Amino acid sequence: MGPELEELEGLRLEFSDLRIWASDSAAIVTRQYALRATVKGRPIDAKGNETMGWVYRDGGWKIAHLHYSHPCPCPPAGN
Repeated sequence: MGPELEELEGLRLEFSDLRIWASDSAAIVTRQYALRATVKGRPIDAKGNETMGWVYRDGGWKIAHLHYSHPCPCPPAGN
């Protein structure tokens, strides 16, 4: 995400609800995130969940899988 990150102005990231399940050779990490920034004059306000799968290889931890999910918009009341 190098080029994309360079376009974010006033980037603010917040993380919460960090959870880690780990063994000697693998780990699952989940957390909630909130991102606020501006891109080409357009404000971004995103919240969601992040899930990372890590593996221990060649003497270090490496990300094997990364997934982001966002809440679905709520339908209008009465529908």
